[in-house]
Amino acid sequence: MCATFCAMVVQTTGEEVEHTWIDLGLPSGVKWASTNIGANRPQDLGNYYAWGETTLKTDFRWATYSHGTSYNSLTKYNNSDGLLSLDATDDAASTTWGGAWRMPTKDEWAELQAHCVWTWTDDYQKTGVAGYVVASKNNDASLFLPAAGCRYANQINEKGVHGYYWSSSLFRTSTYYGSAYQLQFFQAYFNSDWNHARYYGSSVRGVCNRQTTKSVSLTQSSM
Repeated sequence: MCATFCAMVVQTTGEEVEHTWIDLGLPSGVKWASTNIGANRPQDLGNYYAWGETTLKTDFRWATYSHGTSYNSLTKYNNSDGLLSLDATDDAASTTWGGAWRMPTKDEWAELQAHCVWTWTDDYQKTGVAGYVVASKNNDASLFLPAAGCRYANQINEKGVHGYYWSSSLFRTSTYYGSAYQLQFFQAYFNSDWNHARYYGSSVRGVCNRQTTKSVSLTQSSM
């Protein structure tokens, strides 16, 4: 006689519109992309974006920023519009990859920092690329964040030494709206609560919300 029952299998990787996500077992259930936006492999640096911009460029200054040419002449995400996080149309992950992809919030970067073990490497999987391996405390999944540096004017600064990763969350004080939150790191330090001027070119890592359990039918035989 045979009995059929269902078991729930947890996936630690999957795809969303042809881009791989990784499930690190985080409390929120958020899944993280395996590569930066614009990268084909984990060790590739990918593209650089100013905060709230979705097109590629080579000159990163207030003079070339699409949402205002100085911190006191901002046309969006300012002290009058009440917007504290990026609209989907200004989100580089959402507009570039589509589907459910988006940029992580400040709190999602903080969750990744709190629930994972961060280990610096100068040579990720013998590729010569430096950065952090971020390993889950809850399962055996991990991802790699390359130290891609940042862009100011037409230069790339601190590549291989420093990582700058945007969140979708605006940094503000009562009088200043010119920065946004981001993860920053170097070999001896990482902090998800940093902020940086919005016109700088920084890396973007996508996140999505996807179910990672599926039902599998199993058949058991008994005599």
